[in-house]
Amino acid sequence: MYATHDNLFLQLSIPLNYCRTTSLLIMTSQKTYPFIGRQRQSGVVLIIAMLMLIVISIASVNAMRSSTTSEVIANNSRGKALAMQAAEAGLRHCEARAVNKLTAIAASLTPTETLVIDAAPASGVAYKWEDVSGNWDSASATMTVTPLTLLNATGTTFYKRAPECMVQYLESASTNKAVITARGFGPEVAAQVADTARRPLGSEVWLQSNIQVSSTVTATITPPTPAGP
Repeated sequence: MYATHDNLFLQLSIPLNYCRTTSLLIMTSQKTYPFIGRQRQSGVVLIIAMLMLIVISIASVNAMRSSTTSEVIANNSRGKALAMQAAEAGLRHCEARAVNKLTAIAASLTPTETLVIDAAPASGVAYKWEDVSGNWDSASATMTVTPLTLLNATGTTFYKRAPECMVQYLESASTNKAVITARGFGPEVAAQVADTARRPLGSEVWLQSNIQVSSTVTATITPPTPAGP
């Protein structure tokens, strides 16, 4: 037997009737096959890279959404805080005017205060301030609109819509007790157009207080001073 790298030679002695030797030659050849493992490995890397890209893209989108949501929440909180300040200014302004008027009435004096104080509701009837659509947001609403100068400095228009308030006697048998309701608006709320629906679009805060005066009190309370320049 003879062997090489490419061919294999076999020599066989086969006895025949005739005394001779026959040689049988068997040749084999090597075949080259492509290296499939490397191609498969390259395909797996591509799939992993695509999956990682998808994951990174989703994470980036979620981060952007979270940032946008945080900004919206911050803006809403700011608008609500500014509306709270406006409602507080409106409430204090109407409280001072109501105290002046109730004090004069309790002392049997002619009040000089022009603030409107509505009569107390009958038994089983809601207060006027509870009817928002009819007594606050309608074009014919009769609540008191406070001066916008309570909020804005001279020459500025940061707040567009002034605070509003409504005063009503707390009890029908008493003229020295009143309930005061005020609402303030954020700076994004547009100015009110006369003789139109008054429903605000934006931040809105409501505040309420009850006041009572004594007939022995003769001093008056000065309403809050408007904002300076």
